Amino acid sequence: MHPIRAYVDTSVFGGAFDEEFGEASVAFFDRVRRREFVVLVSSVSLDEMAAAPRKVREMFAELSAGHIMEVTVDDEIGK
Repeated sequence: MHPIRAYVDTSVFGGAFDEEFGEASVAFFDRVRRREFVVLVSSVSLDEMAAAPRKVREMFAELSAGHIMEVTVDDEIGK
């Protein structure tokens, strides 16, 4: 079975450390680690990650090895 590809913006990573969204976000990233999902991010998300809190950047870095793919955002995506 192939993993599901899911576009994730920066707020989902931050949600793992948020009281309201933490449980669902942590559960999602556990499934990412089990390779049920591949996380897709855009260059915008990568730019935003540079300014994210340290714990968010650390989690992103840990997942970057084999769990995250950058996708190109262009005019076709909006159609």
